[in-house]
Amino acid sequence: RHAGCVWRLCRGFNSASAASKFPVKIETKGKPIHLYTDDVDANTTRQLVNLAQNEFVVSHVAAMPDVHLGKGATIGSVFATRDAVCPNAVGVDIGCGMCALPVENLKRHQLSGGELVRIQRGIKDNTPTGFDYHDKAPRGANET
Repeated sequence: RHAGCVWRLCRGFNSASAASKFPVKIETKGKPIHLYTDDVDANTTRQLVNLAQNEFVVSHVAAMPDVHLGKGATIGSVFATRDAVCPNAVGVDIGCGMCALPVENLKRHQLSGGELVRIQRGIKDNTPTGFDYHDKAPRGANET
């Protein structure tokens, strides 16, 4: 037990090596946490539990070996969402400059699956990521 949660090894994980004790599954009142380290402090665990208890989290919250307390979002945590966008989940300490903008009078159910895929591709294709963008401005940035 830690921070009021029950920890147990996840079923089906290969136990052939010493590293196979992971992931550790932490049950919460919401979604479970899959922890890939045994070095996590109580405040970080509490922050992970708070995240896992949000209704927008899908399936589980994964906590990587570098997990640590963050400002609002736990650094080293990974989770999927449904019907929600969490820009600060990447970590406010990296200065990525992400922002979320509301699209007035447009709801997901108004779009077809193909339209959603085209929007996602457009966002992905126009979001600067990786080492190719460290030394130059993103496409179109100088025009804005």
